[in-house]
Amino acid sequence: MPNNKKSRMNFFICHLAIADLCTGVLVVFVDIVWKLTIEWEADNITCKIVRVSQFSVLYASSFILVSLSIDRVLAVARPLSWSAREKSKYWLVGSAWFLAVLASLPMLAFIKKKFDENIQMYLCVIDVQDWQLYIVLNSLLAFIIPAIIITVCYVIIVYVINTSTNERPMRRACMSATANHAQDRSGFISRAKVKSIKMTFAIRFIFCWSTFYVYNFLMVFKAIQYKPELMVLTIFVQSLAPLNSAVNPIIYFLFKNSKSAGVKNNRFVCVYVCVIVCV
Repeated sequence: MPNNKKSRMNFFICHLAIADLCTGVLVVFVDIVWKLTIEWEADNITCKIVRVSQFSVLYASSFILVSLSIDRVLAVARPLSWSAREKSKYWLVGSAWFLAVLASLPMLAFIKKKFDENIQMYLCVIDVQDWQLYIVLNSLLAFIIPAIIITVCYVIIVYVINTSTNERPMRRACMSATANHAQDRSGFISRAKVKSIKMTFAIRFIFCWSTFYVYNFLMVFKAIQYKPELMVLTIFVQSLAPLNSAVNPIIYFLFKNSKSAGVKNNRFVCVYVCVIVCV
């Protein structure tokens, strides 16, 4: 069971790392190159593909974390029956990637290569008439809905943990096979409790995504007016979306299997942190 649990957790972490690395390459690196060249020199099709890919990997990073949370709550609530279903992890991660791509496809209608009269150059832009509606829908998909699901999952985990803790003396008093099963479940939940406490949900979602969307809400709803003095703040806030993926290695480190994982997991985390920071 412990090896299966490690393998299962590593499977989700692997896909989350893939999404984060794709964010570094498709979002951060492409934007850096674009800022250096300024003009979009590729064709309109490439513009659409690149932009949709950027949305897809950003959504995937959030959706995979949601699938991980769903897997954890089901593993805690139904440890034996759920853990025995090995194929479930493929369905969860596969659904996360599929929904990320599906949620990005409508952007094909709004992304285009467009000539900017002000700077006399072609740009790859999101040509949306109603920016308020765009920000609302985007925030629902990337932040609000995932945040609600993850919060509900961990509330359930805490509830199950507390219930299990209260029932532990009674379980220890029993010497039957049923009691042994309950103790195994209690041990599993105790380990889940440690990992739940270590979850850096506030760093990953509340700081990165909420700051990003609150600022954009204030801008598009005219609560604050853009001024040159706000340029540095605007650049910082707009960088929080990819920074969200850079924060994930911290989550990996805090969620790593304890001493039994040893140096191998630490090496994985260190190498990944170096790669994502460099990108």
